[in-house]
Amino acid sequence: MLLKFSKSDILDSSLVYPETGALGFTILTRSHFIHAEERDSDTESESEATVTRRTIIADKRGLTVAEIGWDGRRPVVVIIGKEKVAVKEMFGSQSAILS
Repeated sequence: MLLKFSKSDILDSSLVYPETGALGFTILTRSHFIHAEERDSDTESESEATVTRRTIIADKRGLTVAEIGWDGRRPVVVIIGKEKVAVKEMFGSQSAILS
């Protein structure tokens, strides 16, 4: 099953079946960064807090099937269903950067 992106922005696009144009999945990434709540207030200042964003992949019914947590442009956590998958397994490198 090969799908194609409907837009060049792969972090905010749909995946469609090329032969029919039917929707397969929707990829949505928050357009703004949010400061992570999990920081050590004793050792990290507000400006040093990790900046994160989240990508959600939903099926054609709108149900979330996967999530990617980001630190800037670097994926740091991948969740498929209820299973956490190692970033290295998904992207081939622990330090993969999406440009």
